[in-house]
Amino acid sequence: TCVITEPIKRQKFKGMKSFMSYHITPQTTNLTVERRYKQFDWFHDRLGEKFPCFIIPPLPEKVIAGKFQDEFVEQRREKLQQWLNRIGRHPVIAHCNVTNHFLTCSDDKQWKNGKREAESDPTARSGFFLTVNFEAS
Repeated sequence: TCVITEPIKRQKFKGMKSFMSYHITPQTTNLTVERRYKQFDWFHDRLGEKFPCFIIPPLPEKVIAGKFQDEFVEQRREKLQQWLNRIGRHPVIAHCNVTNHFLTCSDDKQWKNGKREAESDPTARSGFFLTVNFEAS
């Protein structure tokens, strides 16, 4: 399981763009990483591509207005934690390289490299079926 704590409002481009960031601590590593909703969205998309035969639960909806209000931030944190823990209970998805990258990568450069690697994964989409071996009987 994972715990998501400390939603923090961050800014980039000298305050021109604001977003919420969440601290994620997986029970398996006890190391905390920081993720934006945008990164959860990316993770969700990669899982859908990597595992086309599995039903990936939907993320909480993205909103434009009111996304920094305390009540919304707390509800989203709770829903993201539920979503992540549901992913973590899956016997295959919980142990794949994309999940490991999402939950453990704390370095920006490594994040970008891992992101590129996941986006070019030859086993994603229909390539998933190339990983299945059938033995002739």
